[in-house]
Amino acid sequence: MRFIIEALLRGDPVSDWFTAAKQHWTEVLKDVKSADEIVDLASCEQSWFENVCGGRDVGQEIMVASGIAMYYTTACGFDADLPKAKAMYIGLSRSTCSSEILDPIQNMAMLYPELNEM
Repeated sequence: MRFIIEALLRGDPVSDWFTAAKQHWTEVLKDVKSADEIVDLASCEQSWFENVCGGRDVGQEIMVASGIAMYYTTACGFDADLPKAKAMYIGLSRSTCSSEILDPIQNMAMLYPELNEM
């Protein structure tokens, strides 16, 4: 998440990028039912996040963070949305997106260890 932090410190509109990312994920995921579908979808959508959310590095981090964290609240955790968050985690992990997204995926697994629970 170092690129997001750097963007915040530069004063970039990171909040706007996260809002756009959540809206985009919500739209493209409306008919998606499984991690396997996310595998294909993520690969196609990577360039959208890079173009709209601050560039290649920041966009990839926002793609991963927003895709998983959109199912989480501090009040309830993932709660009933845990299967969706796990599907996103698995789908992103297995996608053919740039290998650079593996670091943000691992960071999200450290923040949310329940993603790895069976």
